[in-house]
Amino acid sequence: MDVEATIGHFNLIIVDSLVMKKESRIGHLNFIKGGFNVLMDEKSSIHNLNKISSIAVLYESVCLHLRRNARIGVSHLLDLTSSITIGENSMLAGADTQIWTHSFYFEETGMGYVRVDGEVNIGSNCYIGARCTILPNVFIGNAINSWCCDLCI
Repeated sequence: MDVEATIGHFNLIIVDSLVMKKESRIGHLNFIKGGFNVLMDEKSSIHNLNKISSIAVLYESVCLHLRRNARIGVSHLLDLTSSITIGENSMLAGADTQIWTHSFYFEETGMGYVRVDGEVNIGSNCYIGARCTILPNVFIGNAINSWCCDLCI
């Protein structure tokens, strides 16, 4: 933890590593648990009531990277099966946005399926509004504003 970085009350944080740079902040009542790393650049923040977790088996080194002044608001869900990067001055706003970095591909017939992992990158100066769903392998460019939508490929 760097100078003036803070962690609020009643958080559960169990990760491989947590790096909080100058003036970064984790609010209250967050659940942050899994085999991943968290890197919070200057003035980035994770506000309140967020669930950030990974599945049990990860096949790569995974990181949640909040770049300078990136913000995760209130009551969001982030799946860290693969890495998620949130660019400078970008925010997950409102509530109930979900970012998924894994999915499943099913056979045309029968019961077979495989897990598909893919990172998510959100560019700089983006506003992701309430109740958006972002799926694996999505790359959002800079200065994109979205309100209540599904972003997937």
